[in-house]
Amino acid sequence: MLQLDTRRSSQTPVGPSGNRMNVMLAYLKSYVNMGQAEAYCISGCSCKPTRLDGHHKLRQSTIFLARLLPSEAGECVIGVKVSKSTSSGKHKFKVMQLVYCALAAGSQYTDVL
Repeated sequence: MLQLDTRRSSQTPVGPSGNRMNVMLAYLKSYVNMGQAEAYCISGCSCKPTRLDGHHKLRQSTIFLARLLPSEAGECVIGVKVSKSTSSGKHKFKVMQLVYCALAAGSQYTDVL
């Protein structure tokens, strides 16, 4: 579980309707022993649950980004739960990083470089 303050500062322009924050969850994807997980909002805020699969067939390990759009809240608790289902037969799942920022006014996308 991760607790974030997803309220906008007074300097952040008003974004799309619903006032959502842009939260990017970085996780490891690999070709061996990786499982699936679900990222979701637990309390204080709301967001659509996001299914994550840490397994792929490319013979490399890579960091992928999943986007959550939680509502504004002073105490937004986000969870990541490892799933019983798996595409590799294993259940390892590794969260690497969490990055969040306000969406720019009128923008639905944030560039990731």
